[in-house]
Amino acid sequence: MLKEANRPENGNKPYFLLLDEMNLARVEYYFSGLLNVKESRDRKNEEMVSAPVVEVKEEEGGKLLLRDNFYIIGTLIMDETTHPFSRMRSVIMKISLGK
Repeated sequence: MLKEANRPENGNKPYFLLLDEMNLARVEYYFSGLLNVKESRDRKNEEMVSAPVVEVKEEEGGKLLLRDNFYIIGTLIMDETTHPFSRMRSVIMKISLGK
């Protein structure tokens, strides 16, 4: 998916990575590398670009970056069985379902 999002012809096409119940494990343990890349992003030529997320063979796309068209969305469970989630690195929208 990231490879497709990095293709120049797909620059205006949105790509969504959906992660369910992200905080069953500590997010910092499995997601810290990607968060560091996200924080390295900078605007160049009217586009947000990052340090490479992963480097692949040049014929397979070369460096894959986090671009404007790539969105990461995750769900969280908020109870005593889960790990807290840092609000400093995220936008959290709480949705409560009625009983």
